[in-house]
Amino acid sequence: MAQLKRRFGASIVLTVLSLSTVILLLYRSNVKTQLQKIGLGTSLDEYTGLWSWGAEADEDGESELRIIVFGDSWVDDRLSDNEAERGKGKSWARIMCEEINCTTFINYAATQPPDAFPVSPPTGVLTSNSIQVAALASSQSMNIEGSELTLLPDFASQVQSFLAEPAPVKPTETIFVLSLGFWDVYNYASLDFAFAQNRTDATIEELFNQLELLYSHYAQNLSVPVTILKADGRETTAPSSFHVVVPKVVDPSLLPGWLSHRPLPMKPSSIAEQQKNVMYLTNRWNTALENKLTSWLKSPSIAADSKKFPQIKAEVETGEKSDSEEKTPDPIDEIVVEKDAYWYDLPEYLLKMIVEFQLEDEEISDASGLGKGSTPFEHVYQPCIHETQIEENEPSVDVNGQLLCTNPEQYLFWDAFNIGSVAKKDIGKAISTMVKDGQSLRQIWGQLYGNTKGGLRRFK
Repeated sequence: MAQLKRRFGASIVLTVLSLSTVILLLYRSNVKTQLQKIGLGTSLDEYTGLWSWGAEADEDGESELRIIVFGDSWVDDRLSDNEAERGKGKSWARIMCEEINCTTFINYAATQPPDAFPVSPPTGVLTSNSIQVAALASSQSMNIEGSELTLLPDFASQVQSFLAEPAPVKPTETIFVLSLGFWDVYNYASLDFAFAQNRTDATIEELFNQLELLYSHYAQNLSVPVTILKADGRETTAPSSFHVVVPKVVDPSLLPGWLSHRPLPMKPSSIAEQQKNVMYLTNRWNTALENKLTSWLKSPSIAADSKKFPQIKAEVETGEKSDSEEKTPDPIDEIVVEKDAYWYDLPEYLLKMIVEFQLEDEEISDASGLGKGSTPFEHVYQPCIHETQIEENEPSVDVNGQLLCTNPEQYLFWDAFNIGSVAKKDIGKAISTMVKDGQSLRQIWGQLYGNTKGGLRRFK
């Protein structure tokens, strides 16, 4: 127990210090292993029965504001019949939806069944199954001997499922949520480092290919007229923007499953080498994602169908008139659907909770004030659902061979690779505040319609 706790604590410290030390330690690895069989699925129908996965809507698609979710288990809160999931709680995306009073929540995210491990290795939704399969087929460093890696519907599959759905009958604004990258980085950490960097960059490119496809579909088919505030305080009508919530990816080595569930690497690789790799790759992913997101938002916007916005077209062509004077129209050449994004630092929250617990446990504090607060968690090393007891005197019950805690709200982690209900609630509320206050990237740049609230009064 003590040894496992020390290993987990050491992984946290190593993560925090990695930005300043890891460059000196970096070297290429040449690891050999045997790649057996990978099941690659591109059809969503193949997984509906196997994974109990499919689009889930709370309403019939007719609403004023809907949330469309793509990604992995971090945003998938559908429960199975497994008793062990009773304390799982709502996803942070669902919490965000409730906080901004959305009326429709549609979930395309997917999750590996909780009873799949250890028969199957831990896995989750990837940005691109094809890139992952090609990467593993080209490398001999992935240790999956004796098991079969079955891939869940990737981002492209989820997007295609959404595109196949009919547009809502009632004019509806939409916020898209993405939760991708965790399992990409988790798997790439086993590859030769230089090759893993290349595949990480390629995966980011594919993510934005799919995001552009989603944006194009929204601009041409789903954008609706909305009222916004202009710089001079006047209200005007414009096509609704394409809004997307994109959180940073958490370093997989911070989660309990990195030690308890990840297969041991084959020599000459090592746990330390793969942990070093995953920290670098997580940082590379988040940096590339932020840079690409910034350039994508600044790229030319897509023109909306002017037939859907006759009032806006008239304003652009003739200018707005008051009772006594003509007002100069805005310098707009065409009606376009703007892009906007909410960039949330999820790793910062997680690290803060872990470090706060560690400092309080040692009765010390740092210069930033951590250690002086009151952590909401009693357990940050062991998840609520676990296979072996590593913390003494903790009540738990046996459910289908797993130990289930009796007080899940005291645990930072729900299971080996997912956060608990309290953390989900904190994150969901934080992101909903960003949305309600219009704290998007465009608002930060001061470019969204000249409106300090980002034109998002509707989401309050």
